[in-house]
Amino acid sequence: MAWLNIYSGTFNVESQEYDYAPINVPLKRIINLNNLPKKISAGEQIYVNLKDKYVNKYFNTSLQESTDNSSYLVVYEDYADDQYFVPVSSTISADNILYFTAEEDIEKNIFTNKYYAIYYGLSNIKYIYSTTDENNNTIYVRDTESALAFNLSVVSDYTFTATTTTEEYGLAFHNSGTDWLDGRSVAVGAKAFGVFDGPSFKLIGSTGRSYGKFKISIYPYTDQNNISTTAVVDSVEVDCYSGTDQINQILYEKIDLDYKKYIFEIQTLFEKNIMASDNSVSIGNYMFTPNYQLTYDTETINPSLSFIKINGVR
Repeated sequence: MAWLNIYSGTFNVESQEYDYAPINVPLKRIINLNNLPKKISAGEQIYVNLKDKYVNKYFNTSLQESTDNSSYLVVYEDYADDQYFVPVSSTISADNILYFTAEEDIEKNIFTNKYYAIYYGLSNIKYIYSTTDENNNTIYVRDTESALAFNLSVVSDYTFTATTTTEEYGLAFHNSGTDWLDGRSVAVGAKAFGVFDGPSFKLIGSTGRSYGKFKISIYPYTDQNNISTTAVVDSVEVDCYSGTDQINQILYEKIDLDYKKYIFEIQTLFEKNIMASDNSVSIGNYMFTPNYQLTYDTETINPSLSFIKINGVR
């Protein structure tokens, strides 16, 4: 198995060059990408639930457990090319969900040589920059001070946008052409629906002087992939009136759902803000982070290291 080497650089005063020495990252877990239920697109935020595996924790020189959010690194790799390493941005949430940025498209229901690897167990391995060695090979150097270091903790959010043209998800306007015209309601009680994955959700639309109100409800899917009759958001009222007409506004947001599938329902209301000239509602799309059901493999120890197994130490 290929293993990413990270180097430390020491400046040689006599030669006026840097001497690079390898630093062995001790631990690695692979995140597989085979037979995905949905296509992953480059630049998306994707995630894997680490559950009870805390890759941002390691044992320091005093054998005390330390938490360091720079002590892990997500790298895009290729089984067919042992020189292919692309570090990507990543972050870990409070509930131990590892989010990272997709490097390239991966189609659904295929077998691929590509995978993501989590390297961990060594402090500050996120502070790296790329350079070349004497053989013109790309290498990654750890440097906590360099302005060249990648900003690998920055991960975008809500990178998946669902519209009426989306394959896996979609925004469905009930009685489109009658109750809705181009995403704008023309009837009181007009309904729209959409399927999404938690934990976070944004509904996007227009606000302005001619917009009214709607109510939104969110229902979870059960383990049997049926829709529950118990709403987690029950008929919350949203007012789209604004003194200034604006498009692509966040009409409703929910960020604390479970990591599972949901369906939302909206229904336009007769009531409107006293200042509004109309009670129509305009919906453009909705945004969320899709669940690709990614899983990780067992922990692998760097073969370059010799070690003594101690009870209680991974």
